[in-house]
Amino acid sequence: MKFSIRGRNLQTTNAIRQHVERRLAFALDRLAHRVTDVAIRLSNDQQHSGAEARACQLHIQLQGASDVLVEAHDRDLYTAIDRAADRAREAVRRNLKRGLRRRRN
Repeated sequence: MKFSIRGRNLQTTNAIRQHVERRLAFALDRLAHRVTDVAIRLSNDQQHSGAEARACQLHIQLQGASDVLVEAHDRDLYTAIDRAADRAREAVRRNLKRGLRRRRN
């Protein structure tokens, strides 16, 4: 599993990089053999209300299945990363299960 972390309107520090890698490695641990690449885009965006929000977008490439895109927003960047990792785990699991069902039929 290879990580590519990029920041938009946001500087990615070593602490942020370590948190992203640790959180995604934990979330995708059982499915890591099927994950080839994970592209992470962290951004600092303005919401419609004018308040700042942090976003974490994940593009996960899977071996033998379609790619998974997940996005999470929060005022706190670390919370956005955690939410995106949780959503990614469920989305990858669902995607791989769907492929197994199609192959069996």
